[in-house]
Amino acid sequence: MNKSLAGVLVLLMLSSMVVNVEAESEEKHIVDEIFIYDSGSFYYSLECEITSCTGMELEVIDGNISIFIEDLHEVTWSGYLNSGSTITAKIDLEHSNSYSSSRLGGWLLSSTEYFDLPNSVPSPGSDVELPILMPLLHNCFLWNCNDDQINSSIVIFVGGLDSTSDKDAIMIEGSAGDVVLLNSFVAPEGANLEIWSRNSLENKLITQYNPEDSINKLIDYPQDGQLWFRITPEVGVNYSTYMFGISRDSNIDEAPGGGELSNPWNHGEPLSLNDYTKFRSSISSFDEEGDAVLLDIGEEYSFSITPEYISGICYYQIIFHLEDGSEAIEYISAEPITTELTTPDETVAIEVRITSDEVAVWSFIIDPIQPPDAGDFSDAQEELPIPSDTINGNTQLLPNEVYSGHLHSNDNVDIYQLIITDENGSRIFIDSGTLSRVNYQIQALDQITGAIVNTTDGSTIIIPKGFHAIRIERQGDQGTIIDYSFEIGYLGPHEPPEPGIYTDFSYLFTDFYILIGVVLLSPILLVIFWNRRSIFSGENLPVQVEKHERRRLQRLRERLSLALASDSIDEGAIESALHQLGDSPWKSIISEWGEPILRHMTEQVEVCVWRIREGTASLLLGIRIGDKDWNLAAMRVHAPEGSLVSINDVSPSRLFQNDEIFLDKMKARSQLFLRITLDGNPSSLGFQLSGLVDEQPLAAVPNRAIDWDAPIE
Repeated sequence: MNKSLAGVLVLLMLSSMVVNVEAESEEKHIVDEIFIYDSGSFYYSLECEITSCTGMELEVIDGNISIFIEDLHEVTWSGYLNSGSTITAKIDLEHSNSYSSSRLGGWLLSSTEYFDLPNSVPSPGSDVELPILMPLLHNCFLWNCNDDQINSSIVIFVGGLDSTSDKDAIMIEGSAGDVVLLNSFVAPEGANLEIWSRNSLENKLITQYNPEDSINKLIDYPQDGQLWFRITPEVGVNYSTYMFGISRDSNIDEAPGGGELSNPWNHGEPLSLNDYTKFRSSISSFDEEGDAVLLDIGEEYSFSITPEYISGICYYQIIFHLEDGSEAIEYISAEPITTELTTPDETVAIEVRITSDEVAVWSFIIDPIQPPDAGDFSDAQEELPIPSDTINGNTQLLPNEVYSGHLHSNDNVDIYQLIITDENGSRIFIDSGTLSRVNYQIQALDQITGAIVNTTDGSTIIIPKGFHAIRIERQGDQGTIIDYSFEIGYLGPHEPPEPGIYTDFSYLFTDFYILIGVVLLSPILLVIFWNRRSIFSGENLPVQVEKHERRRLQRLRERLSLALASDSIDEGAIESALHQLGDSPWKSIISEWGEPILRHMTEQVEVCVWRIREGTASLLLGIRIGDKDWNLAAMRVHAPEGSLVSINDVSPSRLFQNDEIFLDKMKARSQLFLRITLDGNPSSLGFQLSGLVDEQPLAAVPNRAIDWDAPIE
């Protein structure tokens, strides 16, 4: 505790009470008139502060007993007084400013030794009725504390030793983890204070204090037993009145919501600097982890922290908690030195962690350096927030409220989240007063992507329910701090217009609808008439090949014939002709090129073979795929009769070996044309197409072979 904590005891004990009350005799000045309400030990001293003081006297009346003491230098009395006793101290009027007085006992709010206390701490494990003193708990754990609050929790005990053999022992109420603060021990006539621990196995003397070295001492409450105070007299003292003041920090009520303060913090949401700026508690020497305080301070915010030395050496660590879950650490001095800090980007809270190697009382003060933005101890965002149903640590504004903030010297933009709760949206505007050094924008955001869908310069806007933004930008004055204040005006919820009442007049246009329907449907009636045989009787329509298409197919056939008849075969011309043939309508090719010498049709494939020119060993192979893809397709050419046959060349170029051509993948509803040159002299030819359709093996085998020796029709 600081010196002011012990000040209340000094004021109670060493008060220089100059009472300007005229005595019955004009020559006497009454220094004190004290009435004893509760029986107990009492000590009084009146001392002259100059060489000598005439008329200095003290009168003590206890029932029928009257004690009168006078002296030129000091009058002192110590003893036990019953309830109703009086003490009167006087001095000559001429010395009314030349004295000092002190007392112990007789206070209404103090605890008193009503009966003789035991001389020693009871034996370990003994079951006796114990005298207990219960210190009050502090009224200001962790929160902002002042001296009056701390002093109000101090318990003052006054007792007396009536002989050199008398000793007093009293148990101090508490539990393991508590810290007992001995504010002072006073014994004007001489005594010592012993600190003991008692459990079921042993009594142990912890330490001993005399009045001179007993100011602001911290005592650990024993982990497995009781704490006892024992007062012993000085040698040669007949009666000694003593007094001590103590208070207690309990770890049961240390944290918000109760319980011991943990390190790291695990007590819920951060504490707001709007409520607290000074924090105080204690650490037992048995507490190896220490204490922590989590504060609601966000990114790019400047503040100062000042530790206060009270008792015991403490170590301070500042943890900056970032959005991604990582931490940045800063160490500060335990000395009472102010340290200025600025939080890094993406800071969501800071944590002050305190540890000590001994029993200690810690305290620190947080002072904001820059004013908060809209009440949030954090620099406002500079980027549009992504709409979210969860609170992200930044201030979220509501309509019909007034907010203030600032743009610091390196800050040009502040962006706040705006919450709209009306189901159909709200009608709002920005009221910034007549003079403003910043521009305001209300931005309606898409609730999924966060994109701006509507904006105004602060004028009235209908904005839907959800999370949106208010953007504030400086107009100029670069490098200076600009303070701003604005109100989000609220004009009420948006009320969509009710649908009007309509009358159905469509019956007036019935004839028009019929006429227009007939006109619009008449072309399809003509088409149905032209194709009536195919539609109603199922006849196949003859293939109608346009003249230009017929001429193109004829030229392709001529090009293939000439290319094959030439001594030097032009592979480029052949491949070009085959590609163009593959792009032509299948039925047109069948119609123009004539019936193939071999044709095989199934649901999945159609295979046609033409012999291009008499006297050559070249064939034109056409394949049309059905509604499903063919994978790993291959075509085999074999000779059921006659000599063996093998493939000599394929155009366009394909992999082939002996009598097989590898076609790979053929897509659904595609066409493929190949020119195949054969070796051998077979009497007949057969074809077999195989592959995978729907991952199942499938083969297409025509049910007849080609008579190779037959002339071309």
